[in-house]
Amino acid sequence: MDAIEGDRSPMSFVVASILRRELKEFGTLGKTRRWSNHRLIDALPAQVQVQWRAQASKDLSPKVRLLPEGKVVLEFFTCRTTAPIAIFQHVDQYAAGEYQAKGVDRAVAIAPKIVRA
Repeated sequence: MDAIEGDRSPMSFVVASILRRELKEFGTLGKTRRWSNHRLIDALPAQVQVQWRAQASKDLSPKVRLLPEGKVVLEFFTCRTTAPIAIFQHVDQYAAGEYQAKGVDRAVAIAPKIVRA
C-alpha cells in the first residue's frame, strides 16, 4: 500500500481499504480464502437473523471521519457468506498523508440460522 496514491477524498479511503483486503487475498485458494467470502452491506440482509456479540452501531452504512490533524478513520460492515454466517465490523485508521492502514476486523454478530422466504 506504500505505492498507492489518491486524492484523500472519503471514497478514496473506502477503495483503499477494500483494495488492501483484496491484495492480501491474492493467490489464496480453498479454505485459506477469507475476504472473498465477505459481502459489503449497509443493512442487515433480510434473510439473516443475528445474535449480537459485540456492541456495534445498528447503522451499518460506511462511515469516513476526516480528523483535523489529517488522520482518517473508516468503518464499514460486511456479511460473511460461509458458515458460520456473521456480520463483521471493519475499522481502518490512516495516518496523515498515507494510504497504509492499521485495521481491525471483528465479528459483531453471528447468524445461527438463515430465514428462508
